[in-house]
Amino acid sequence: MKKFLTVMFLSTLFVFSVNTFASAEENGDSEKHENVGLTEVAPGQPATGEITPFSTSYPTSVWNLSTKGKYPFGGAANNNILYSDYLFTGKSSVVIYVKNTSSTKNLNFEFKEKKLLVDSLRMGVTIVPGGEATIPLTLDKSANYYIQAAWPSKFEGYIQ
Repeated sequence: MKKFLTVMFLSTLFVFSVNTFASAEENGDSEKHENVGLTEVAPGQPATGEITPFSTSYPTSVWNLSTKGKYPFGGAANNNILYSDYLFTGKSSVVIYVKNTSSTKNLNFEFKEKKLLVDSLRMGVTIVPGGEATIPLTLDKSANYYIQAAWPSKFEGYIQ
């Protein structure tokens, strides 16, 4: 019985310790993509190094939609969640346009409010390959919000 439990424990440990990675070629998407207005580091996470455009370092800046206007975004990820480069604020009413530019994968797109402890989901949508969505939202203009897209993803759009 002891031997059986040991074998079961080791088998379970092995199953949960094996990592599976998908490459761009495996997803049928071998093009190199540059993320525009998106990063792989969640809002509120510590930045590593200097902030540069189109990098994975999280900027601490806020994009005020009422003073700076429309914010375009777009990008692709096979193994990481993408986040907007900025936290959005300044408007009580916004429109988000998103187009899934993948020809094979659904896009899981979310718009979240940054909170002190646990961020809250304000809107989530799944967009079919080649599909698009235009989403009007009512917000608290003094709060901070951000975009999050689960992998695999390949999309573009804007918030205004």
